[in-house]
Amino acid sequence: MAAKPFQCLLCNKSYTNKASLVTHERKAHNQNIIVPHCHILFTPLYSSYCHFRGLFIDAIQSRLGSHRATEGKKKVQVHCEENLFYFIFREQETFTFQVSSYKYSCIFKGQVGIKRIGEIF
Repeated sequence: MAAKPFQCLLCNKSYTNKASLVTHERKAHNQNIIVPHCHILFTPLYSSYCHFRGLFIDAIQSRLGSHRATEGKKKVQVHCEENLFYFIFREQETFTFQVSSYKYSCIFKGQVGIKRIGEIF
C-alpha cells in the first residue's frame, strides 16, 4: 500500500500526491471558510489597514477604469499581509481559503459588490 503523505486539514483524508489533495479540496471544500491557523494571526495595525485601503482602491480604479470598453468581469489582485486580508474579509459571504494552496479569496460582484467594498473601507 502506497504512503499518503498529503493530508486534508479539513477532513483528514489522505492522498498520495498534492495534485490529488488540491482536486479533493476544490470538489469537497470549494467554499471553505475555515483557516486552521487563524489562532496565530494577529490583529493588524491601523496604519497597515490604511495603507492597504489605499493600495486596494488604487488597484480597483486602475484595473476597472472609467471607459465603457472596460466593462465586464475584471479580476483585481492586491498582495498584502495574511493577517490583514483575513481580518478585513473573513466575515464576507464570498471569503474562502484553499488550505493546500494557501490561497485566500473574496469576490465582489456588481453594484452590490461596489456598495459592500465601500462599507468595508
